[in-house]
Amino acid sequence: MSGGSLTRQKPAASSGAGSGAGARRSKVRGVRGPVAGVVVVVALAVSIVAAVSIGQMSIPFSEVLQVIGRRVFGLSTAGSADALQFDNVVWDIRLPRVLLSVLVGAGLAMCGVVMQAALQNPLADPYLLGVSAGGSLGATVAILTGFGASGLFMGATLPVWAFAGSVIATAIVLIVGSLGSRGSAVKLVLAGAAVNALCSAIASSFVYFAASAEGIRSVTFWMLGSLASATWASIPLPAIVVAFAALVMLTQVRNLDVMLTGDESAVTLGVDSVSRRRWYLLLCALVTGVLVSQVGVIGFVGLLVPHVVRGIVGSSHRVLLPVAVCAGGLFLLWADVLARVVVSNSELPIGIVTAVLGAPVFLHMLTKKEYRFG
Repeated sequence: MSGGSLTRQKPAASSGAGSGAGARRSKVRGVRGPVAGVVVVVALAVSIVAAVSIGQMSIPFSEVLQVIGRRVFGLSTAGSADALQFDNVVWDIRLPRVLLSVLVGAGLAMCGVVMQAALQNPLADPYLLGVSAGGSLGATVAILTGFGASGLFMGATLPVWAFAGSVIATAIVLIVGSLGSRGSAVKLVLAGAAVNALCSAIASSFVYFAASAEGIRSVTFWMLGSLASATWASIPLPAIVVAFAALVMLTQVRNLDVMLTGDESAVTLGVDSVSRRRWYLLLCALVTGVLVSQVGVIGFVGLLVPHVVRGIVGSSHRVLLPVAVCAGGLFLLWADVLARVVVSNSELPIGIVTAVLGAPVFLHMLTKKEYRFG
């Protein structure tokens, strides 16, 4: 009997050890979340000032703070003789660009988190549904036909054309993905891939037959993304849209957690994943369309940042979503700094920088045995 008793006790001990290890991992993740959030927020605040001071013309940290103090808080600082010279560079050129990079990075990372949960697909990002390809097509048509520069068609400017292309592409994906069924995640992904390829092919055809060398260069720069045209006027719309979408999605963190487990599990827990997926993707399309219309196509942010943050804080969207939003802004901010300074007297498209920085990190994560999606 003692032998049988011992035999029965081993699984219990093993189960206790496993549950204890799981509890310890859960506790560590619970501590990591708030700590990671504080670290990212502090790093983002410091990085904004640091990024403004870095460029072809280096500006001291103290001078940047003095310019911001004068402009924002009306402080009458006694700055150096160079302070007035730095004022226009800091306030009119660099600060709008830095703030726009933070907004774009935050919006793309947020959309990546939402889409990966809604589609239960670790490769989902803001461009999966053809949003970027549609925006590129709209911008390509506007640039190569001259409509974007002159506003000949109903007064539409380049950002309007890009946004219209993004919205139309997303609408086609949602319609095609819902035909004949309730619209599964797989059908939406496949429809997005098809629309993405179609829009890219049409845009490439316009470039191939274009006669303007300057137009081709502008289209290429747009397709790879750029923050060079950032001004204070380009800040309000992305800020409003990203803030609104972030607040909405923060109220949906439980549903995102449930949807990540699959449609069947979601139904048993009272979540209509099909309907919610449609609305979440529409919201992500709105955010991405606005961002693409302002800065062009910037890839890899929505794919990379959610995975990196998920590996640190876990898959609970209550923590994952806000930390990923801040981390996305931080990542794109420094990617833009590199785009500005890596080539003397010139600038790289930021899409090249994000791919060069992001691909090795992503590949390293995939080789880690302990990393899991969801």
